[in-house]
Amino acid sequence: MELKFSAGLWVFANPVDRFCPAGYAEPSTVVDQIEAAAKVPDLAAVECHQSDTDQIST
Repeated sequence: MELKFSAGLWVFANPVDRFCPAGYAEPSTVVDQIEAAAKVPDLAAVECHQSDTDQIST
């Protein structure tokens, strides 16, 4: 059986949490996030939500 890996698009975004609500990195666009995901070896798929693509679908 061949293993296939996926990651949520949000993994490549600016992570935020209750300790750092402004985030831990500079904000990035959805296109930047997709480009970052494309550089990950053996990543077979990227999961995303409609809200992830709202900024590029208008």
